[in-house]
Amino acid sequence: MKGGIWLVFLAALVASIYGTALGAEVSINSDTYLKYFEDTSGNSYMPLYEYLSLSAGSSTGEGVSFHLGGYLSQDIDNTLYEKQTDTNLQYGYIGYLNKGAGIHIQLGRLYVMEGLSPGQIDGLTGKKTFGPLGVGLFVGDPVEDPDATVKADLTFGGRVNLTGASYDIGLS
Repeated sequence: MKGGIWLVFLAALVASIYGTALGAEVSINSDTYLKYFEDTSGNSYMPLYEYLSLSAGSSTGEGVSFHLGGYLSQDIDNTLYEKQTDTNLQYGYIGYLNKGAGIHIQLGRLYVMEGLSPGQIDGLTGKKTFGPLGVGLFVGDPVEDPDATVKADLTFGGRVNLTGASYDIGLS
């Protein structure tokens, strides 16, 4: 999926242009990692990773925001991975936050922390707080490991929690 990384770069460019025009705060981060290591047999490996993340929204964090992050991996010596080049969209979602009303909604590819086992979904999450009491729900398609033997079509769940100064008790 060589075109995937170009999609990430195009989204970053469009968000920075429109974000500036709309008065939104835009953040683009890029991290490059070059690793070199040898296994116990003496074989050497040199993978290269490029991680790109983009966020656009108000400086207070409230209102509508956009978040995107993914990586490109390049196996320089072509011995470590089956594919020499690979891309992966880690997250890409639109969010809405209203701190005063205690509402937080996210739609897209995102990480869910509202159930017993955190995971990544293509779906929707919503959280509502009522003072120290919070309710969170999620629904979506699980983002599967391509090597997984069991595939799920839909996942959903939720969490009710009570938060204090030094504790957070929840039921999933």
